[in-house]
Amino acid sequence: MGRWQLQKLRVLRRGGEAWISRQSAHDAGLCLVAPVAAERGNGTEEDFVPIESN
Repeated sequence: MGRWQLQKLRVLRRGGEAWISRQSAHDAGLCLVAPVAAERGNGTEEDFVPIESN
């Protein structure tokens, strides 16, 4: 099996939850992975980059 290389990593806020979206070298589309806590250190909502889903 090939090794997954992380190309893009963004956090998507939806419904009060934050989701990490990543794009791999083996998948040209964005895939949502497990939700993460919205708090990252002293991060605020402005620190999260929204993405559009199809």
